[in-house]
Amino acid sequence: MIRTHSLPAILGAGVVALALALSACSGSTVTVLAPTATGTATAITTPAAPTATPLPSCATLVPGVVLITGSLPGFAIHYPSGAYITPPTGSGGGTGQYVVNTYTLCYAGTVDELNGPFSGHSSTFAYLFGTGWGTTPGMFPDDGATLATCGGSRTCFTDAGDPNPFHFISFDQITTHAPNFVTFQMKTATIAAVTCPATSTYGAVEPQYLLFAGNAIKPGTISHDYQFPPGTRAYNYLGGGYAGGVYVPYCANGSAASIAAFLKQSMQNGGYTITNVTATGFTASYTASGQVYSTDVTANTNGFVLNEHIPQPA
Repeated sequence: MIRTHSLPAILGAGVVALALALSACSGSTVTVLAPTATGTATAITTPAAPTATPLPSCATLVPGVVLITGSLPGFAIHYPSGAYITPPTGSGGGTGQYVVNTYTLCYAGTVDELNGPFSGHSSTFAYLFGTGWGTTPGMFPDDGATLATCGGSRTCFTDAGDPNPFHFISFDQITTHAPNFVTFQMKTATIAAVTCPATSTYGAVEPQYLLFAGNAIKPGTISHDYQFPPGTRAYNYLGGGYAGGVYVPYCANGSAASIAAFLKQSMQNGGYTITNVTATGFTASYTASGQVYSTDVTANTNGFVLNEHIPQPA
């Protein structure tokens, strides 16, 4: 027996097929009126195909990044494989100040590739520890001069400061993004070395740079400790003693005015009383155990001298 099909049915099937094909190609909802065997039109609606969400990438997460292909000057850092970085946003860099640069980085991987594990020096943090960097004093000169404590999720590293000026680097805002991306903020701080020629009066400078009066790198090791100006080194001066005290000369980065202003604020923060203020010097003193400890500070271009007096009864 020969089966026959009505023309409307054949046309209807063809229209439906065409509608489905168009829907699949366009990804949109398509509604057609298909004829039926009785000659009436029936509406057929095909749902829109779901639109795939584009997968994120470092370029979409952090616009403007470029693939890291080398090292930042002064910072031989082991970055996570395939990391991207933005151009720096700079600050500081004035007279006697560190140059501070801020970057945003991105890579595909895990947070461990940045901050752990330490064994085998496989992460960025482990590499820094393994090449002489440390988290003491755990501070960073965000304003270009004054060291501030890094708290919360921020981790700050400092190198040895010998024989070059101290370098600082901080890591913060570590964030994971689906499916497997990590972004973070990195800051660096550097300062140019100052030429401190040997003199017949003060001798030569020591190679170790100094961050604090009591210790090269660790704050609070003496009573009324304070921060030295950026780029400070001591002269190996051995003849500074006199009947009422001792002269201690230093080399530092800055002008006489900038060095004097920095030390004035720093010593005041350390608990000293400041008097006899001039454009290039002042007297700083404090009282402890019934004794007055007094220091005359005289600044000059790229250096300063502390005249530390013998304690006197209060």
